[in-house]
Amino acid sequence: LDADRICGAWLSAENNLSASIRRIGEGTWRILVFDHALCYRRLVQDGIIALRRHRLWLGADDGNRVIYDAAAETLTIGCYGRFVAEDSIRCRDDDEIVAAEPFNEPAE
Repeated sequence: LDADRICGAWLSAENNLSASIRRIGEGTWRILVFDHALCYRRLVQDGIIALRRHRLWLGADDGNRVIYDAAAETLTIGCYGRFVAEDSIRCRDDDEIVAAEPFNEPAE
């Protein structure tokens, strides 16, 4: 299990949430989940993801499994749903940027 692939910044594919994950020890990662619904971000969850029984779990509740899908490059975080890597979205956005046409002052 290459669990360190979960590290990084993630954006929800389903709602206004984002997640930041970093490794803090062997078999443990810290997760911060933010809500961006308002004009500022609000901390929703400050928790620990732990490797137990060869699976990743958010907190002590066995209902909050964390699943990384390498083929789809998505991360499912228990009750928060499916996330995609923030850098993969930014790369796609950069490809879709259209150059603006130069502004010409009207002649008087």
